[in-house]
Amino acid sequence: MTKEEYQQKIDEKRALIDEINHQIDELEKEYCIEHSPLKIGDKIKFNDKEGYITDIQIGTYFGHFEYKWKPINKNGKLGYERKIWFFDVQKIMKV
Repeated sequence: MTKEEYQQKIDEKRALIDEINHQIDELEKEYCIEHSPLKIGDKIKFNDKEGYITDIQIGTYFGHFEYKWKPINKNGKLGYERKIWFFDVQKIMKV
């Protein structure tokens, strides 16, 4: 096997890995959309601030849902995106 053949085979395997990882990501997104109690765009209250859910993920630990949200600032604009970890999910109230 030449160096070029070796590199070609490695590149093919890495492309397969990338494709499978993409498929796994798509399955995770589909699962989150179907089974999460909160949906992207839902208005919530968390730690005495209102905001909107911007993303849903399956947590690394125990398979719980984790969320990203943007709080509403005092001027009415959305703040920067923050993560709500699985251990804080019970503090979320849907508005």
